[in-house]
Amino acid sequence: MAPDDGTDWLLALLTEIQLEQFYLKIRDELHVTRLGHFDYVKPADLDQIGMGRPGRYWGQLAGAVGQE
Repeated sequence: MAPDDGTDWLLALLTEIQLEQFYLKIRDELHVTRLGHFDYVKPADLDQIGMGRPGRYWGQLAGAVGQE
């Protein structure tokens, strides 16, 4: 799962908030390769990749992205 396409920041971010299991899905299915891409991710997108309801993981992810 090692990033080789400039998304090491994404893996580090997800690892920090213990959501690294979603790295490939966020990168490959939601096409998040830059921090600004999170602006276009919707709760339905997170449901699609198995992150469940927004309250379950979205708060962690949103908080971490806001810290960057």
